[in-house]
Amino acid sequence: MLGVYMLLVKAKDSGKFDSVSHILSLLSNKLDNALQGGIRQLAMPPTLSEILYSKSKKKNNNNKKKTKRVK
Repeated sequence: MLGVYMLLVKAKDSGKFDSVSHILSLLSNKLDNALQGGIRQLAMPPTLSEILYSKSKKKNNNNKKKTKRVK
């Protein structure tokens, strides 16, 4: 965090503060959009194919466990 602060202080002294501020604002917006997209995707219910795949995977794992016990 100190590094970002020092970068801002240097940029302000050299007259480049506006461009650094703009870049940080864009970065902040991109991070916010990515987080919001992730949250939206997590909030969506699973599709039918995801449910069937999950059940199939669980069934296969259970079958593998049973065959290991038999040996």
